[in-house]
Amino acid sequence: MIELKENLSGEWAAYLSLQDQKRVTAKAKEYSQKIFEIYLEQFGISRRDLLDVLDARYDYFQSARQLINTDVNLSVTAYRILMLIGSLSGRSS
Repeated sequence: MIELKENLSGEWAAYLSLQDQKRVTAKAKEYSQKIFEIYLEQFGISRRDLLDVLDARYDYFQSARQLINTDVNLSVTAYRILMLIGSLSGRSS
């Protein structure tokens, strides 16, 4: 029983941490999208080269990928918490 409570405490801490991480990665994705759009506009008036635009697009892609990974990890952690709560209450799945 003590082990279940410790596991639940650890999973809850991980869940809260992932929520914070999701907020940060969502902001990073938003900013990288804006930077890409600005670079693309500047490329159109010859103030940026194609490599700058491609780098900005790659940064946006990486930010979007990280946000998806964080969402998945958040969901998995939530299910682990639900599983542990079921174990603590004596219900089995």
